[in-house]
Amino acid sequence: MVLIVFMKKIFFLTVLSALFLESSVAPPDRLEKKLNQLISSDFSVTSFELHEIGYPEHIKASLPNAFLLADFFRVESSSETIGFAYLGQGPSKTDVYDFAVIFDANLLVRSVKILQYREDYGGEIASKRWLRQFLGKSTESEFIVGENIAAISGATISVRSMTAMINQVFDAVEVLKTGNIL
Repeated sequence: MVLIVFMKKIFFLTVLSALFLESSVAPPDRLEKKLNQLISSDFSVTSFELHEIGYPEHIKASLPNAFLLADFFRVESSSETIGFAYLGQGPSKTDVYDFAVIFDANLLVRSVKILQYREDYGGEIASKRWLRQFLGKSTESEFIVGENIAAISGATISVRSMTAMINQVFDAVEVLKTGNIL
């Protein structure tokens, strides 16, 4: 019995570490394709380039742990910055979901989209109606479920998770602004 419990713990830790390793590498082609479609639609452009945001090492210590700069991009079209894009992962009850946040050149939110949700419950956070709460907000905003973010019955964990992820992205962008990176 003890061996079975031990094996389950080892399996869980292996899966969990694989999830973290996956998030630190380049996005899979399917996510990159969805991100590119979202950017093209949001900015009404057919040609653009994504450039990783470079940063000094001392800035890294000030960023939220979940924020990976490798997934934060400057969006350029015709050699002009038209906005920024963040591709991230958030935890749900037993898995993770992929999401994107698109900012305009002034760092106001143009769109938020769940690119892939992997669980049976909580997927209501992917609805355009719920995600609309973040649109037009500046990175100085802070979101609190039940105050300025609507709760969703049956999706409590996902709502709290997505709200926390957006707050972390906003906090990281504020650090980058303060450090004159953006």
